[in-house]
Amino acid sequence: MKKIIGSILIVIPIVLMTGCYDYTEYEEMQLVFGFGIDKGEEDDELIVTVQSSGFKKTDVQSMGGGGSSSGGSPNSSINKASSKTIMGAIDKLQQIISKELFFGYIKVIVVGNEVAKEHMDDIMAFFYMSPRVRGSAYLLIAEDKAYDTLSTVNLSDSDLSAKSLENAINKSVRSGVAFPIKLSDYYNIELSNGWEPAIPQVSYYRTKSKEDEEQGGDTKEKETNTNPNIVQEEDGYHLIREMVVFKDNKKIGVIDERETLCFGFITGQKINSSYVIDMPSEDSFLGFRFLKNAGKLNTKIEEGQIKAEIKVSVNASLDEYKGKKKLDDIEVIQSFEDKLSQALKKDIEKTIATVQKELKADIFGIGRRLFQQHPYQWNDHYKDDWEELFPNVKTEVKVKVKILNTGSNVEPFGIKE
Repeated sequence: MKKIIGSILIVIPIVLMTGCYDYTEYEEMQLVFGFGIDKGEEDDELIVTVQSSGFKKTDVQSMGGGGSSSGGSPNSSINKASSKTIMGAIDKLQQIISKELFFGYIKVIVVGNEVAKEHMDDIMAFFYMSPRVRGSAYLLIAEDKAYDTLSTVNLSDSDLSAKSLENAINKSVRSGVAFPIKLSDYYNIELSNGWEPAIPQVSYYRTKSKEDEEQGGDTKEKETNTNPNIVQEEDGYHLIREMVVFKDNKKIGVIDERETLCFGFITGQKINSSYVIDMPSEDSFLGFRFLKNAGKLNTKIEEGQIKAEIKVSVNASLDEYKGKKKLDDIEVIQSFEDKLSQALKKDIEKTIATVQKELKADIFGIGRRLFQQHPYQWNDHYKDDWEELFPNVKTEVKVKVKILNTGSNVEPFGIKE
């Protein structure tokens, strides 16, 4: 009898534990892929925009291998609502979205320009506390409004704008004009001493149809002023370039494309972009493609003075060349390596000076590296005053370049013997 009672006591908890108290069927979910936040009309008001998609039952069956997906199509929409809190705005959005909003699939979080200057700490605190949003979501700062950015649809891409933005983020590395940062990366940087974040900036551009131009305006239906509201989509495209610099959880400036490239070299980002050196005195130019790069940052303390040593190594190919020199001459190739090394060194030093003297935000993580290499000195002498010390840190930049490929022809085109 005791064995029977014991078995029952073991089985009952197991049965109870197999249930899920908040389980929702997949077809009853509205999957959120894009999340936008803007400043509202009132100072203490936020506007939350979600781009979401709900699936019909036939879609769910096809995803599980139960049939063809032709029986149903995603029901996507863009909605926005305003409130004093993000949660309050989400509750309002749920009033006009019949299915339950699910935030586990968010691809991008777009933060509007104005709200990034004032409320970034509140926004990040919400995501940091919320278990519903994964740290793998990409962060973007809109040059203008987040809801306009999300409602701009790329005609060359049949996907949702949030997914198109995700693809654009990954491709931006190739041109070296922006470097991705995920939600979890932002947490890591902000929770570290001696390090400030930089986030890619996104711009949108609207295209008008021939009918719109003939009528001299926009033919789309006017949005209502209700709260919550449906946002109308418009055709256009996005550009992700340049990095927005933050300090104390507030946007303080933007570094341009060349400075962003140099930021990537300093921080060891993977870069596959092109780089051109003009040589007007020789009526010539060199066009390189970066193949492989690495960046190393070390810190020293000499007589109480902090010094940062930045070493950058680059492998490149010479993809374009206008000139008269033969490319099978080792001395010619070495001279080209020197030219690229000097040009990159000059650009990197200029970028460091801009960040130190104008923005005064340690986006390179020099303070963090100082803490890692000199923890006792950091805690005793530099941690509390790093904001004032960073602009005066001495830096030394060393760039080593190796040209691995000069193309299939060593003779310059158009030069006759």
